Amino acid sequence: MKKIFIILLIVFALGSLLVFQVYAEDYTVLAPLPGTESGGKTNLQMYVPGLITLLIGLSAVVAVLRIVWGGIIYMTSDAIFGKQRGRGMILNSVFALVLVIAAYLILTTINPNLLKFNLNLEKPEIGTPNVSAPASGGAPASGN
Repeated sequence: MKKIFIILLIVFALGSLLVFQVYAEDYTVLAPLPGTESGGKTNLQMYVPGLITLLIGLSAVVAVLRIVWGGIIYMTSDAIFGKQRGRGMILNSVFALVLVIAAYLILTTINPNLLKFNLNLEKPEIGTPNVSAPASGGAPASGN
């Protein structure tokens, strides 16, 4: 059942990307993401980077909340297992936060255009190949 759900989720995600590819023109959203407003109109090229920024911010907030919750568990527990659970929660949250920020910084350092979403695909030019025939009309002569 879990595999079917994952497959359906992947198919839905790919299908929605295809729909967005077809309908990439400007549209008016009811509640735009922060950083995606431009006169009430937006398109997918502005929406995806805003979504990435929003998800990075939300992951930072969740990590801080989990660090606080792990600290509460650590402080209120007298058992050694409770303290280990709280310490583990804090460490995992810090590692996750560092991972998210490091991924963003590495991609930005390598090339800032990696985090931009461009739907303006250029149509490739297909021409006939430039093949030059041998002058003698046969195979090239060997050097014997």
